[in-house]
Amino acid sequence: MNGSTKLLISAGIIGLAASYMATKMDPGKSGAPARAAETTRPAEPVRSAALTQAQRPPDQSRATGGRVEIAADSMGQFSAQVEIDGRRLKMLVDTGATFISLSHEDAASLGLRLPPSAYTTPLATANGELRAARTTLRNVRVNGITAYDVQAIVLPRGASSVSLLGMSFLSKLGGFEVARGNLILKP
Repeated sequence: MNGSTKLLISAGIIGLAASYMATKMDPGKSGAPARAAETTRPAEPVRSAALTQAQRPPDQSRATGGRVEIAADSMGQFSAQVEIDGRRLKMLVDTGATFISLSHEDAASLGLRLPPSAYTTPLATANGELRAARTTLRNVRVNGITAYDVQAIVLPRGASSVSLLGMSFLSKLGGFEVARGNLILKP
């Protein structure tokens, strides 16, 4: 197995773990009854500085902007240049990831330096359980589309070198589809 295959498997596992944990944190959405361990209140998310009302569009639940197309790479994956709170990152689009998932290094490059006590959200991975920190990103921009107040998780140091653009961003879109080898994002 080559390095990029291992990386893709790791990214997929983290995405699946984040999806799994999201249903554990909100069992009402999954239809499963809450177990005693799941009823403890998760830590409050760490928020980046809020935008002023004048900087926000009227409806924060929907993305704004124009249609964006992202071409697949040679492996059939979609990577995007993503601007978060004014800083650029390369992220892998992952519809299996419930949240935007930031590597520890990418989070630090955004100025998110979270204390160890913030890492309270459990994630199950192929390498065992780890704990991530929850946060809310003021704005996330992919080319011409911007979403505001997007939920994200920050992984602990060494857990992954790849950041994922997950459903917490994609669900704010009007829709997305794959056509002719391109991922099409619609605000």
